[in-house]
Amino acid sequence: MKKSVRIVLFIIGSILIGLIGVLGYFILVTSNVKLDYNKFVNLSHTITYYDDSKEVFAEKSNGVEVVGILEIPKHTQNAFIAIEDKRFYAHNGIDGKRLLGALINNVKSFSFKEGGSTITQQLIKNTHLSGEKTINRKLAEIKLARQLEKKASKEEILEKYLNTIYFGDNCYGIASASKHYFNKMPSQLTLNESAILAGIIKSPTKYSPTKNADNCFERKNLVLKVMYNQGLISEFEYNENIKNAVDANVLSGKRLYDATYFSSKEIANLIEKSPYSRNNIEVYTTINTKHQNYLKDVINDYSSEYEKSAILLDKNSNVLAYASTVGDVYRQMGSILKPLSVYLPAIEHDVVNSFSLINDEKTDFGGYSPSNYNDKYFGEISVKEALEKSSNTVAVKILNSLGVNKSVNYLQKLNFKISDGDRALTLALGATEKGGTLSNVTSAYSVFLNNGSYNKSTSINNVVINGNRQNIIKGIKNKVFSDDSTYIVADMLQGVVKNGTAKKLSSLPFTLYAKTGTVGDKDGNTDAYALSFTNDYILGVWVGAKDGKKLPNNITGGGVPTLISKTIWENVYKDKPYPDEITMPNSAKKIQIDKISFDNDGEVILADEIAPKRFVKEVLIKKSLVPKTVSTRFSSPEIEKPNLSFDNNQILIRLCQTQYINIEVNKINNGKKIAVFDSEREKSTTFIDADILPDQTYDYYAIPYFVDVNRIKHYGKEIYIGTIKTPRINLGENWWDNDMN
Repeated sequence: MKKSVRIVLFIIGSILIGLIGVLGYFILVTSNVKLDYNKFVNLSHTITYYDDSKEVFAEKSNGVEVVGILEIPKHTQNAFIAIEDKRFYAHNGIDGKRLLGALINNVKSFSFKEGGSTITQQLIKNTHLSGEKTINRKLAEIKLARQLEKKASKEEILEKYLNTIYFGDNCYGIASASKHYFNKMPSQLTLNESAILAGIIKSPTKYSPTKNADNCFERKNLVLKVMYNQGLISEFEYNENIKNAVDANVLSGKRLYDATYFSSKEIANLIEKSPYSRNNIEVYTTINTKHQNYLKDVINDYSSEYEKSAILLDKNSNVLAYASTVGDVYRQMGSILKPLSVYLPAIEHDVVNSFSLINDEKTDFGGYSPSNYNDKYFGEISVKEALEKSSNTVAVKILNSLGVNKSVNYLQKLNFKISDGDRALTLALGATEKGGTLSNVTSAYSVFLNNGSYNKSTSINNVVINGNRQNIIKGIKNKVFSDDSTYIVADMLQGVVKNGTAKKLSSLPFTLYAKTGTVGDKDGNTDAYALSFTNDYILGVWVGAKDGKKLPNNITGGGVPTLISKTIWENVYKDKPYPDEITMPNSAKKIQIDKISFDNDGEVILADEIAPKRFVKEVLIKKSLVPKTVSTRFSSPEIEKPNLSFDNNQILIRLCQTQYINIEVNKINNGKKIAVFDSEREKSTTFIDADILPDQTYDYYAIPYFVDVNRIKHYGKEIYIGTIKTPRINLGENWWDNDMN
């Protein structure tokens, strides 16, 4: 046998042995792999939502709404086939040419990036297998795809595929995606819309029409080009549709996200749930149907010119109602963060009191110079007034004194995502890289209703799967702030309703606490908030710009969001008793301080018990900071030593009298004390004593006194003014004894 023949036989034998080995490995790995028709789309309602009264308020088929292949236009089917599996009608479940190409690319890149999957394989992977990229999983996928092709027609496979693929935004199946993105059924999809949906599935986030419209537009046009190259659309259809932009006006604001959306998001985080499983899931929620229906109506009824969201929580952060046109997305928070990022931490660390005075003025902080709304500044105001007026400069001053890191530590405890780049004074104004969701910031306000303890928002009480209750831990309160600090800031937020930016809520016949916030610049606003609460509930309302545009500058937190809040609060307490005020903890106290000392010197001392009301300032303070010094300004008044002089051969006494203290002047001559002057009676601060004789000694004394409301005189310490010894005869000017001190 020739050598060349032996070499050929050796190669053939090696190939055969290799093929036998591969076949054996394939059989071994896939021996237990079986096609289960029940794992395809489940048509029955398998998720049932119960409200807080355990009444059914919604049912879903694991999030999948199914449509038949005849309800899906041919151009829609062709869009998916063209971009995902152009030889779909020609292969038997495995596209050998595509698989070989993927294998070569993987060898070149030393990775397992490409799988060369057909539509049949994708359907199998979604319904039967995990998403891991391993050879064993790929072999199982190949076997099951071949089996499916033998049992089902191409139309049946395509139908199941289109009803199971994921389109982003929690949309499984083409029916859900059509409704969410275009507010229509699949049968109504245009060619342009079909190309958009076909383009999304490669990467639902990257090619999302609502989140990344530019990427979506490019991908959509790629789908159209592939369809044209494959002869599935005409040149006219191609040219007409590549001009069509991804219409954001069509794509946004069409869907109302409600309580089931919020609960579905939570379920995804709590338990592993496949949209293709046959599990019977019962979700027992905290949702109150009455509040939920009203919230949906309010959000639907308000103007469609902007996006809207509202969430109502009880004091334990249980979600009672939720409605939104955009979902619980991250947005910049603006001034609604101030109570949590500035005022609470500062009062917690005794940096300021609510009544501390700070100058509200344009200030430069090492190159950072924040401005107030409309560049309006109020001069010296209290910390409480600064929050009521939402002063930016005062907030930054306080944070600067507190230290940014202390603020960050508290915000992280409240579940806000804070990056290293956020550690700056801009944090005082709510500017963070990530922003926050409405549910996040609303639940953070739960500290005011729970003596400083924080509850993360939740809409789930428990979940039962196939009769088995899941182990769900909820209701854990984390102590973040002290009860006295939170009560003091809550009192400040009551002032925001009475005197500040949330004054539109002040006409409601019960006590409300609130903070508004606006994000924007002179060219327009992007976000407007109203956060408000009673002793029972917390309400968050957000209004935002559509499609990346800006709202007019007259859309602020104190405007539309506050008006929406007022409407909701009226309904919340329509048929129930009005709420009590939040109870003051034992660690806080209202005290009366001496207003004169505070206004003039910034000194905090307790007011004199008999002080007139106009000279008393009532303040709320931590008990630990209550001053021990008590003013005696009125019960034991003091004055400066009067001035004694001579004018025109008469004794002149000038009194240093205040607006509230009177003075009696006495003189002693030959051991006899004589009352010679009373400033209350004389209505003067100057006394002239003309009743003097030669060769006499006169000692002058002054005694201050205060007359209370009962006309009782309270005397202070008597003051020696001086002594005059008159000569035997009048010598004219300067005849008195010069040594009078």
